[in-house]
Amino acid sequence: MVMHIMKTKINTRTLTSLAIMSAAAFVISIFRFYFIPSATYLTYDLKDIILIIGGFIYGPLAVFAMSIPVAFFEMIFMPNANGIYGMIMNIVSTCAFACTASFIYKKMKTVTGATIGLACGALTVTVVMMIWNYILTPIYLVNYAGFFNTVENARSFTLSIMFSVFLPFNLIKSSLNAALIMFLYKPLKKALSASKLLPSENIEVKSKINIGVIIASTFVVITCILSMFALSGKI
Repeated sequence: MVMHIMKTKINTRTLTSLAIMSAAAFVISIFRFYFIPSATYLTYDLKDIILIIGGFIYGPLAVFAMSIPVAFFEMIFMPNANGIYGMIMNIVSTCAFACTASFIYKKMKTVTGATIGLACGALTVTVVMMIWNYILTPIYLVNYAGFFNTVENARSFTLSIMFSVFLPFNLIKSSLNAALIMFLYKPLKKALSASKLLPSENIEVKSKINIGVIIASTFVVITCILSMFALSGKI
């Protein structure tokens, strides 16, 4: 009975903490800037830092749970969020980086583990977003932005700026996020602990199913399937 009450309190604290971090991530996402003059449409914000720290504390599933409402509210309330296309790309980008980093950190909770996790997350999001930009950006340019008449023309344009725009943007963005997380993780965790939003004891509920592996595998499978369709000209 006592354990049940403790777990209920921990779950309530976890939900409250995740809600606060999600709200903070959304508010922070309002403030954006760009660092590639030729691509002002690619903006950077700090929301992923909050979400990744949440992943470090609660695991990769928490990142997935937070990324969906944050991306949804961005789509609803922010005029330059690029509709459903922007929402999908936001979720994919956040999860590719944060789920990878938090999964590795969960297995190795040290500074070395955090460094390795963030480095792997940065590489993962860079590769994944290159693929998803090749797949989804041409569809966005035709059906949403109306810049091109055919997906083939839009894809040719997307490919022409892949290594000059998308690659440096994702590398700079992920590297900057990784550096800031290394500085902010401990202070934010201490603040949450001080406000009693984190449990005083590290009680974990073990599961036979590894959520991190499921999330990562799902993204890999979806990305591979969409890549095959894109290369075959079906999308």
